[in-house]
Amino acid sequence: MPTTAHSRLVRGRRERGERSGSLPLLTRWCLPLLLILAAVCQAAEPVSLRVIAQLASSLSKKDSTGALEVFDSKAKGYSSVESAIEALVAQSDVLCAIDVVEEKEAADLLTVDVDWYMSLQPSGLSGASERRRERVTLQLKKLNGKWKIISLNPLNILAPVLIR
Repeated sequence: MPTTAHSRLVRGRRERGERSGSLPLLTRWCLPLLLILAAVCQAAEPVSLRVIAQLASSLSKKDSTGALEVFDSKAKGYSSVESAIEALVAQSDVLCAIDVVEEKEAADLLTVDVDWYMSLQPSGLSGASERRRERVTLQLKKLNGKWKIISLNPLNILAPVLIR
């Protein structure tokens, strides 16, 4: 019987004490577990994280349009949020970090308590900077398949910098 590459491989494995067609133990058990863990971690990520990350990133980039995309433009008080964000990014360099403290979901409404930190440096002025850190409550609602912020409390976290 002629020897093929496959039969030489199988014979070599048998000589080393391996079972035919077996993968190393690490590969057989760890790879599926890692795939399952990755799926669980992705599913466990808070729904609000993407929305909040976009908001913080947009504010830090002075991108009022990107920041306003995460808000429902038909929500009560949207015009106040819009003018506050536009004024804030127009007059200041913003460094923004928003951390989720607690998230509660009920039907299609999500209430998220966040620890919101901002460092504001008025544009064109050196020295005088303002730091803000506040516990803020956001309410998000799923609209057309996307989560949008419908409420932000207190709104004064977005107030323009007071120049003294």
